[in-house]
Amino acid sequence: MSAKVYLLPQELTIYEVGDVHRELIAIIESDHLVQLDASEVEELDTAGFQLLLWFSKFSKHYHKFPPFSSLSPSVSDYIQMLHLENDLYSGDIEPLGETS
Repeated sequence: MSAKVYLLPQELTIYEVGDVHRELIAIIESDHLVQLDASEVEELDTAGFQLLLWFSKFSKHYHKFPPFSSLSPSVSDYIQMLHLENDLYSGDIEPLGETS
């Protein structure tokens, strides 16, 4: 089964997180594997980061593959600043499926 790749918006803040969370839940409930493409995220706040952390833990627990197909410099810097590299991804980030 190939993974769907969900493109995150440029702004992942408290104003967008609710909509993104609902869309991710709908994809997950439709029994699809999904990875997040965070390559276009330019603005991130703690609500957005909590969403990334939730999805990362969910993905690792249920899907056993990396949760992200790619990261923007903003997201990568945020992860490194908080020293959460091991919690959010391990090793190289490689896409698993087709972008949809």
